[in-house]
Amino acid sequence: GIVTEWTHPFTEAGRTLQLIGDDQLRAPITGSRLREAVAVLIDNALMHGGGTCTVSVRTVRPGGDREPLVCVEIADEGDGVSDELAPHIFDRGFSGAGSTGVGLALARALIEADGGRLELQRRRPALFAVFLGAPTATRQANGVVGEPR
Repeated sequence: GIVTEWTHPFTEAGRTLQLIGDDQLRAPITGSRLREAVAVLIDNALMHGGGTCTVSVRTVRPGGDREPLVCVEIADEGDGVSDELAPHIFDRGFSGAGSTGVGLALARALIEADGGRLELQRRRPALFAVFLGAPTATRQANGVVGEPR
């Protein structure tokens, strides 16, 4: 799965990448889009973050009568996103550290293409959350976080 692909780069950097929660949860999203978006977030955590990077997959209930959502969170233990950078990190072309500045804008576009949301939930240390529509077992194009390529 996506986390397995990134375990080695984290080990090389002397850091840990862990997956918690239910990696079999399914959501109505194109698998390739989900994989690419999560890869951007994990790569960011590797390049700019610190400590252990945790990818957690769970169901969240938004309240009211709305359907539960699948939530994928990517968090690390680094310095996080500065107050100056935070309002701009999803802007296309914006770069905080010499990268191309396409990453987070692309990740957000990929998630939104299937009706999901990508948000910076916590600045220090950084925690990004992807919210996807109600879990479903019926659609064949479902993206599963833990699935192999």
